[in-house]
Amino acid sequence: MKKRAVSFVLTLILCLTLAPWALAADGMAYASTQSVEVDGAPVEFQMYALKDSDGNPTNYVKLRDVAHVLNSTPARFWVGYDGAIAIITGSVYVDQGSEMHTPYSGDRSYRRGGGPVRVDGALVSLESIILTDDQGGDYTYFKLRDLGEALGFTVGWTSQRGVYIETGVPAEPTGPIIPVQPETPTQPTYPTTPVHPTQPTYPTTPVNPAPPTQPSTPSGGTVYVTKTGKRYHYSSTCNGGTYYASTLSDALARGLTACNKCVN
Repeated sequence: MKKRAVSFVLTLILCLTLAPWALAADGMAYASTQSVEVDGAPVEFQMYALKDSDGNPTNYVKLRDVAHVLNSTPARFWVGYDGAIAIITGSVYVDQGSEMHTPYSGDRSYRRGGGPVRVDGALVSLESIILTDDQGGDYTYFKLRDLGEALGFTVGWTSQRGVYIETGVPAEPTGPIIPVQPETPTQPTYPTTPVHPTQPTYPTTPVNPAPPTQPSTPSGGTVYVTKTGKRYHYSSTCNGGTYYASTLSDALARGLTACNKCVN
C-alpha cells in the first residue's frame, strides 16, 4: 500500500514539473524546408508540415520569417504582441534575432494556436500552430496562403515555379529616364529710361525790319537838293528849305538819300 502511495506521489510530482508545452502537445509537426520564390528570387524557409490521414502535408511558416523576408517590399508588415499577436501592414518590421532560424531542428511536437490575432486593429481568424523550444520559448506558425489573404500579397503554386509570393512590386521603367532641364527664369523687364520732355522752343530774335524801299523814281526824274544837304526831296517846299532842281541820278551819285517826309 505504501509503495502504491509513493508511486502515485512521484507520478504527480513528475506531471507537475513537466513543461506545460509537453503536456499540451496536439501531434507531430514534420520539418519541411521549402524554397519559395519571392518576387522572382528564391528564399529558403524552415517550414513545418502537418499531415492528414492520407499523408498529404500542409505547410506552416513562422510569422516573423515572413515579416523579415517581405520587409523591403510593398507587402511589409510589423509584428508585435500586446496580449494578442498584433500586425500592422505597411509598417517596417524590426528584426528580433530569431528570424530565418530556430534553436531546434527535425520533427517536433506542436500545439494548436488559439490566441487572438489583430491586423491593423481588426480581429482576424487565422489557423496557427505553436512550436516550443527546449527553454520554453514559443514560435507561432501560420499557413502561408492565409497570411497572403489577410495581409495583401499573392501566394500561388505552379509546377515550373513551385510555391511563389508576389508582393506587387512596381514595374521597372522600360526606357532611359531623361531628366527634364529646369526652365531658365525669365529676366525681369525693367522700365525704360523716361524720355526727357522736349525742350521748349523759344522765339527767335526778331529780325529788324528792312529799311523802307526807296520809291522807284525814274533815274532821270526831277528831285530837289541843297548844296550842303544830305537829302534829296520831291517837294521844293519841304521844311521851307531853299532847293534847286536836280536829277535823281545826280543826287544818288552824290550819295544823297531820300527825305523821309516828302518821299513817304
